[in-house]
Amino acid sequence: MKRTLLFALSLLAIVACSKFDDSEIWSELKEHEDRIVKLETLCNQMNTNITSLQTIIIALQNNDYVTNISPIKEGSKEIGYTITFAKSGSITIYHGKDGENGKDGQNGTNGTDGKDGQDGKDGKDGYTPKIGVKQHTDGQYYWTLDGNWLLDDNGNMIPTTGEDGKDGTNGTDGTDGKDGVDGKDGQDGITPQLKIEDGYWYLSYDNGATWQKLGKATGNNGLDGANGADGEDGDSIIDSITQDEENVYFNLSDGSLITLPKRNVDTIVFEDLNVKAICCKNWDTNHDGELSYSEAAAVSSIDGVFSNSSSEGNPNIIAFNELKYFTGITTIPAYAFYKCSNLWKITLPDTISSIGQYAFWQCSGLCYITFPGNVTTIGNRAFSGCESITEVIIPDTIIQIDDFAFQSCSNLEYVYIGKGVNDFSGYLFSGCPGELVYYSIIPDGTSTSNGRHTGVFHNTDFTKVTLGGNAIKIGSYAFGDSSTDNTSNSKIVTLILEESVKIIGSYAVNTNSLDYVYCKSTTPPTGTTNMFYTGLTKIYVPIGTGNTYKTASGWEKYASKIEEYDFKNNPIE
Repeated sequence: MKRTLLFALSLLAIVACSKFDDSEIWSELKEHEDRIVKLETLCNQMNTNITSLQTIIIALQNNDYVTNISPIKEGSKEIGYTITFAKSGSITIYHGKDGENGKDGQNGTNGTDGKDGQDGKDGKDGYTPKIGVKQHTDGQYYWTLDGNWLLDDNGNMIPTTGEDGKDGTNGTDGTDGKDGVDGKDGQDGITPQLKIEDGYWYLSYDNGATWQKLGKATGNNGLDGANGADGEDGDSIIDSITQDEENVYFNLSDGSLITLPKRNVDTIVFEDLNVKAICCKNWDTNHDGELSYSEAAAVSSIDGVFSNSSSEGNPNIIAFNELKYFTGITTIPAYAFYKCSNLWKITLPDTISSIGQYAFWQCSGLCYITFPGNVTTIGNRAFSGCESITEVIIPDTIIQIDDFAFQSCSNLEYVYIGKGVNDFSGYLFSGCPGELVYYSIIPDGTSTSNGRHTGVFHNTDFTKVTLGGNAIKIGSYAFGDSSTDNTSNSKIVTLILEESVKIIGSYAVNTNSLDYVYCKSTTPPTGTTNMFYTGLTKIYVPIGTGNTYKTASGWEKYASKIEEYDFKNNPIE
């Protein structure tokens, strides 16, 4: 400020002695004042960044994580960020910008028959000290200046944070001996400070007691003609901040990189906050408002937590893929997600061996379900009414499927049932359309109270069925019932029998929708005169086996419909 005043007084003295146009000088004076204000703002922002950088290091050492990043704006322009940590509070980070050259000086004033003055040359960029941090081989972080270690007067590196003192050793028992005194906490790490004075940067690492002079803070004046404008500010301490789904990256202007996670590595990140609230309410044992992987793994049952048989379900639950971390449970209990109509995705833990009755009944929003390799049992109506499911894959490990397990899954497009299933009940896929690929034995249908028989796939809407693998036998009434008028509700149009099929029971596919049967075995399976609907259109058999089929027991009834087919060169569509 004193310099500015002296400069102004000098101008007044010149004005008093001569007459000339002083507008350029006053313009330069104002530009000089604006420059000082900008430099002071820059200095304050840099000091803020230095303190924030120290907080970042503390967060890194304390296994802290970022919870929020918010932009700081000056009008419509983004100038920095506010970073919020789970434990370390919030910090402010300002963007750095590359210094720009000073502007050209103005042309000199014409003299009598004189030539125009030459343009002033660009002012040089101001030098900005680059304060940074770097981890030493001892694991501690120390301050750096322009990429080199920042040293104190004794040549020692300056740590960014202090270390706690160690506890004192207890005194040896003697007569009335006293315990040793605990060690004192280590001193806080020193935070360097910057200031601008007389156009130069100054650095202090003893809280302002002494200052070290660094380079110029302003650009040099242009030569020849009017003075060039001062160079703009140089780089800031933190060059940029980027992020992805997992981490936040602090790119320092000295080229180093600090990475902090966006979540606690020990804490489960829930996609659905409603699910998180329920889980924390029931199993957050340390009451920190989060659920850790170890807390989830310690859960042994979820019975009655999300829904139960007497409730109307929980329509607020949408996604629960994090259930896979609940590795202490071995079953999805009955009614576990009963009528949770908006639940659309869930991942079961690998430890599950059974899924109870009505577990997902009327979860109408559930789009898909994957069964872990240890599941052996699916209970009665477990997935009944899951009308958004389009695909069901039953792995070979599943042995038992109970009544109506997938009833009214009205948008099914594809069902695969593996080789392990050997315990069935009826109406498994009642009211289900799509294609069925079945690789296990199909048992005989069961008797009802009126003496009729109904099979495992009675009343399904499957239009295409492929049977093979371990499907050696297709039991009686498998896809129909014992009604003599062939009015079964099954809607099979195309039936494909792989070479594994050896036995076909009575009324196995007793449905008047059946049009085509493709039998790939060169040896006719053992059959009965009523194994298929008599009104079907064609039965296709391998080339060269037509006469064999037409005369085989049970097949002679369908002789007029038997036709040879080249399975090798003409895949079935």
